[in-house]
Amino acid sequence: DGKTDFVQDFEDFGKQSAIKQQGWQSTTTKTSTAFKKDGHTSLIIEKNSDSIVSEIYQAPISHIQYWINALSTDADTVGLLQIDALDKDGNWDNIQALTVLKNSRNKTIGQDLAEDKGYIQFRFSYQDLGGKGRALDAFTATCNKQIMNAFCVHNLFIGEVEK
Repeated sequence: DGKTDFVQDFEDFGKQSAIKQQGWQSTTTKTSTAFKKDGHTSLIIEKNSDSIVSEIYQAPISHIQYWINALSTDADTVGLLQIDALDKDGNWDNIQALTVLKNSRNKTIGQDLAEDKGYIQFRFSYQDLGGKGRALDAFTATCNKQIMNAFCVHNLFIGEVEK
C-alpha cells in the first residue's frame, strides 16, 4: 500500500548497549514482562528524569501509535507524558501532552502528523505525579512511502525511498 511501519517493541531495552544498537536513547532500562502489548516486555517509565528518544527515520512520519498502561497506584493522576517531534528544520515541537490517570490501562493512542513538518524523530518525557509509573510498548511510526532495503547501523541509515 506504499506505506512503511517502523515498530519498536522494547524487547531489548533492559541494556543500554542494545538500546544504542537500535538507534534509540533511553534514560531507563527498567522493563516489565507483566504489562505488555507486543512481545515479551514493555519499557517502564516512572521518574521525572525518564526520557526516551527514537531512532532517526529515513522519511517524514505521518502517524505515530503507542500503547500505555498505568501501573498500580492510589493517586488519581499518575503522571504526565509529553511527546515531542523533531522537524525538518531541527526544532523539537510538542505534539502531544497526555495526562496518565490510574485508569489509563491497556490503551493504544495514535496521532496523525502533518507530513510537511518533516518529523523524523520522537522524544517521550515523563513527569511523575504519584503512583508507580507506566508501561510503554508497541511504538509504531508510519511514513507514507515504501522504504525498501532499510537497515540501521549505529544511527546511520542506509536505504532507498520509493517516490
